[in-house]
Amino acid sequence: MSGESASRAELRLPGDQLRLLETVLAAGKPVAVVTMSGRPVELGPVLDRVPAVLHV
Repeated sequence: MSGESASRAELRLPGDQLRLLETVLAAGKPVAVVTMSGRPVELGPVLDRVPAVLHV
């Protein structure tokens, strides 16, 4: 979703990724989020829920 001619109007995570995170967190296991992005991404809702985020 990054690169030439791939502009986005929002900084939120795309698609159902927050819903996927909620499903994974419901399993009750420790979770570390890894993001791969060539542009800024709004992670506020994620940072409040997980102990670790790695942005690569």
